[in-house]
Amino acid sequence: MWCIERERQALLEFKESLIDDNNLLSSWGSEDAKKNCCSWERVQCNNQTGHVLELHLDSCGLRGKISPSLIELHHLSYLDLSGNDFNNSEIPKFTSSLSNLKYLILHSANLSGPIPFQLGKFSHLQYLDLSWNNLEPVQNLEWLSHLVSIEHLELSNLNLSVANDWLKVVSGLPKLSELWLSNCSLPLITPSSLLHINSSKSLTYLDLAYNPCINSLIFLWLNSSTNLVFVDLSSNQLKGSIPNIFGNMKSLEQLFLNDNQLEGGIPKSLGDICTLHELYLSSNNLNGQVLDFFHNLQGCAKDSLESLHLGKNQITGPMPNFAIFPSLRELDISNNKFNGTLGGRIGSLYKLEYLDIRSNMLEDVISEAVLSNFPNLYGLGLSSNSFTLNFSFDWVPPFQLIDLYLRSCNLGPNFPNWIKTQRNLIFLDLSNTKISNTIPTWFWDMPFKLNYLNLSQNQIKGRLPNVSSIFSDLAILDFSSNRFEGPLPVISSNLSSLNLSKNKFLGLNLFICSKTGGMMHLDLSRNNLSERIPDCFMHWQELEILNLAHNNLFGKIPRSMGSLIRLIALDLGNNSLSGELPLSLQNCTFYSDNSVHTIVGWKGNVYDYGKNFGEMRSIDLANNKLTGNIPEGISSLIELKALNLSGNMLTGIIPKNIGKLEQLESLDLSRNRFSGSLPASMVGLHYLGYLDLSYNKLSGRIPTGTQLQSFDPSKFMGNAGLCGPPLIENCPEDQTSIVGGSKNHQEDRDGGSKNHQGDRDEFWKVWIRCWFLGSLCLFNIEPFLETCIFPNVDQPKGLVVRDNNSAYYNIVKDVSQLEAITTSLKGRTVLAEVYVHEKSLCL
Repeated sequence: MWCIERERQALLEFKESLIDDNNLLSSWGSEDAKKNCCSWERVQCNNQTGHVLELHLDSCGLRGKISPSLIELHHLSYLDLSGNDFNNSEIPKFTSSLSNLKYLILHSANLSGPIPFQLGKFSHLQYLDLSWNNLEPVQNLEWLSHLVSIEHLELSNLNLSVANDWLKVVSGLPKLSELWLSNCSLPLITPSSLLHINSSKSLTYLDLAYNPCINSLIFLWLNSSTNLVFVDLSSNQLKGSIPNIFGNMKSLEQLFLNDNQLEGGIPKSLGDICTLHELYLSSNNLNGQVLDFFHNLQGCAKDSLESLHLGKNQITGPMPNFAIFPSLRELDISNNKFNGTLGGRIGSLYKLEYLDIRSNMLEDVISEAVLSNFPNLYGLGLSSNSFTLNFSFDWVPPFQLIDLYLRSCNLGPNFPNWIKTQRNLIFLDLSNTKISNTIPTWFWDMPFKLNYLNLSQNQIKGRLPNVSSIFSDLAILDFSSNRFEGPLPVISSNLSSLNLSKNKFLGLNLFICSKTGGMMHLDLSRNNLSERIPDCFMHWQELEILNLAHNNLFGKIPRSMGSLIRLIALDLGNNSLSGELPLSLQNCTFYSDNSVHTIVGWKGNVYDYGKNFGEMRSIDLANNKLTGNIPEGISSLIELKALNLSGNMLTGIIPKNIGKLEQLESLDLSRNRFSGSLPASMVGLHYLGYLDLSYNKLSGRIPTGTQLQSFDPSKFMGNAGLCGPPLIENCPEDQTSIVGGSKNHQEDRDGGSKNHQGDRDEFWKVWIRCWFLGSLCLFNIEPFLETCIFPNVDQPKGLVVRDNNSAYYNIVKDVSQLEAITTSLKGRTVLAEVYVHEKSLCL
């Protein structure tokens, strides 16, 4: 049986448009020995006519474009080009010449452009998969309504955000059995959009996951879809209780409702589905008592259930007996409020492969006898409970783990010896486990393919070997908060996150100047680094987080830091760095990547940004010896959210364009030598939640009409020339008489200055009593004066007491006056201030 010559030429032309790196199409050729295209690899022909019927070219590593010559294959019924790289080329505008096509599979093929409307002419098409490409947004799905034979439709990752007819179209496809529309940005479902639309009774597989506009109205559409076997509605906006509609789906095997906002408990109808194998309810707001949850699962589902995922909810109560689920392979109850002991509640789950009970309130001594019941176990999570693991030194577990999470379990003081039996580990977390010995040498010789290794928050000592040659697949390494010492280790070029903070490491120069590939997060803070920062950051252009704080680094900030164009957070605080701020820092655009997970602190507050760390970008250069001006170019860092330059010797004015940093939430310029007035552009810092400008040489009026007036006056103290709210001092142009008893402010100052010097010593050494919201508080004024009032002050003029709820205040000169005033204000908010040169310091 020979193929048709016209079709053979079409296939050769198709091959000519491709690059076959793997030489999988080597059998396709024009030589005499290769003339019969029906004998070519991945080609199937009709045994009688010789027409090409099927092309199976999936995942061949092909590159190039799809040649329109395929339209010559008039009898083609099956075409699979998925998993190749067509370099963002468009789907050819197939014509009715391919009217016999039944299967068209083009997923994950790097295709772009519009979906050809000609696809709507393939009336025999039964299977269409265009998912996971770069196709243009689809305006509507009207063309789909003509595919009356379609049974499997997969458009995942296609932008359907304006295709408001999607529900109507798919409901009208009479033979549709499988619908896959995950991550399509499907438009909002409204009650009106459900009018005159019936549920699809032919559907057996439905995937609408990762569509943030899908809400609980979708349940109404599914009300009559009783033949469903697979339902994935995860990562949407489902709210309220889990409805009873799933109880009508008597063939349901897999149900994914995780990552929503569902509340309440598990309906009894779920427990009555005898075919249910997998139930995913993690990451919701489910709440209630444990006994109620598991009582409703004691129908026939208890015998069929193999995967039960309830993690990240608010389920409360003692650990139930999971022996009622004899088929259970996966159990996840992590991040809830289960309490009590494990006892024998999981011991009979002999088929268990994955167990995650992390972050509950459980306590127990776990022996090897408990875990020896699980020979098929590959994932074990016991972290963040009150567990003590009591294993014999030479215990050999019957399982081979891939994931092991034991954070905050009591393992120490020795490194667990049984780990050396686990040769398949990829994720290993032994942080905060009270290990205080050294890491045994056998650990570094293990054939692990570790991707994640966390030994932080222990007391492990010793030196680290050459990590790059040991765990070459390692991406995340956290050895922070230990007692490691010696030179920083040579690391793998595959490492993306390294945290060695709070140790005793040395040798920054060699470490930084060795090219390390795609490192994204580096934290070497709180070590014994005592040297200049090397000028080698041009090798670190993927870096997003750099923390070298709390060392003894000195010298200038290297210019090459300006090459860190993807930087999110820079912390060089609490060192001995000198010189001026490099202009090259303005090249750091503070790029946002929402996949980051880290902890960042500024001004005494610690912020944990998980996947949303892209919401915060910061520079912290506090407590160094930096001099010079703030570069005007800093205003180009428009995504900056936190800037801390406090505790340096910076001079000049605050940049006039600082208001361009509109996203700024925290600004600390305290304890420097800035002068001049506050820039008027600061009125544009609408998101500013923390501000400290104290102890500089600033002067002039504090810009009004902004949230600057909402900050505590202490954040402006130590600036002799500042005036206006929130400070009590009026600016010279605003001087008016101030009501205070029967005297104005000026009279009080003049009248009291004659005798003040004589009683000055006695006055400032007494204990002063004041009332604050009705509670007695004591201030010892003398230490306050010695530590807080700047050195060049003259004699104090008195103590000001003001009721915050009014505009009136009094100036007092002795304790009796103070007691009389504060007693009258008992139970009200009182502000006490010391007057020096007509300026105030808030107590």
